[in-house]
Amino acid sequence: MKRTNKRYIAVAGSRGWGKCHPEDIESVYEALAPYVGEPVIVLHGGQPGLDAVVERAAKRLGLETHVEKLKRSKKGPKEEERLRNKWMLAKGPEAVFVFHRKLYKSSNSVDMLGQALKAGCKVVNYRGSHGEVELTDLSFDEAFDKHSERKLAVAA
Repeated sequence: MKRTNKRYIAVAGSRGWGKCHPEDIESVYEALAPYVGEPVIVLHGGQPGLDAVVERAAKRLGLETHVEKLKRSKKGPKEEERLRNKWMLAKGPEAVFVFHRKLYKSSNSVDMLGQALKAGCKVVNYRGSHGEVELTDLSFDEAFDKHSERKLAVAA
């Protein structure tokens, strides 16, 4: 990829995102809409589910996208996903959007969350009908607890 003055946004999340719930697709548009007309490149992994929804939404909103496909690793698929997350974060995104209702069930999304928080990125977790939670400036444990359905149920 050539050097550019454009800014980056990275997305990660569920491969099931957008398959059943209309609010899933709406949340992607809501996350990307503030960047319309801005020099922004949306980074994603080109997988089914969320990445496909993000690609369609970004194109309809006139935003540029860049897909980072998994690179083969001798250590297996989990390592491949961690390397892809690391590549996206190496671009220095100003924000990382994680789309997942049950973050604790996804090692890849948890990995992206942890790496993004460690890198000091703005991090927002979109949870469909459960709303969104900004996780920026929290430790990984605090962010994970804030997302957790158990904690949200106790707080309600």
